[in-house]
Amino acid sequence: NNTVTFKSVPAPAAAPRFVILSITTEANVVTIVIQNQGGALPRSRVEVSITIGAASAAAEQELAVDKNGAATFRMAKPASGRGTVVVKVNGVPVASGEATLP
Repeated sequence: NNTVTFKSVPAPAAAPRFVILSITTEANVVTIVIQNQGGALPRSRVEVSITIGAASAAAEQELAVDKNGAATFRMAKPASGRGTVVVKVNGVPVASGEATLP
């Protein structure tokens, strides 16, 4: 005789999934809003950076972000032109996009 036993195991929690919601420029300050469209992010080091040519700027925060929660990052405008925005969680890139700053 064979006996089979099944155990109920909870589904793994959804991983956080960040998107760049908006990028605005006022005077010489860039404001970037990111949103977590995945599972909750426990308190972590989140960095948002923008690079235009050889110039770059970044802002970092220690924060937790719930599902559908957003976070705002402000930094000095590094330059004008087309560049790349990168979102990192604990040093690991998790989202990126392009932006053109006036």
